[in-house]
Amino acid sequence: MRVSIMEERMTGGFNDRANLAFESAELALREAEQYLNGVVVGPFDSSQAGLHAVIANGDDYNFWKGSACSATAFDWTAGACSYVTSTKQLSHTAAPPRYVIEQYADAVVSGGSMRAGQPKQVSKVYRITARGVGGQMSTAVILQTTYKR
Repeated sequence: MRVSIMEERMTGGFNDRANLAFESAELALREAEQYLNGVVVGPFDSSQAGLHAVIANGDDYNFWKGSACSATAFDWTAGACSYVTSTKQLSHTAAPPRYVIEQYADAVVSGGSMRAGQPKQVSKVYRITARGVGGQMSTAVILQTTYKR
């Protein structure tokens, strides 16, 4: 009997993390992509919530799991770090998802003309980092994607 109850709790915890938190983080990624599809975006100088130049430790997964806002950690819960809180929230989640958009250096589009005097075709490149929670704030998923505009 105890094993059965424990298995049910483990399954419930997995569903909370795997489904709700993941879907919530995906929702934030899509919202950030919609923002980047807009006519005017930016500036990416941290003057607007969640819009940054490249964050030095942003490619380190542990950076995004921080408990303080510093050069080595990003805290999603304290409000001290600059992020965007999604305007949408899935039902049964403890909080709406949040995201950060970083602007990378422009990238030259491959396949463009190499002729002298021809302008290079460039694209804007962004990294989106999103955090979603499940039914409890302690159940969190962090997702990242790279977006070219």
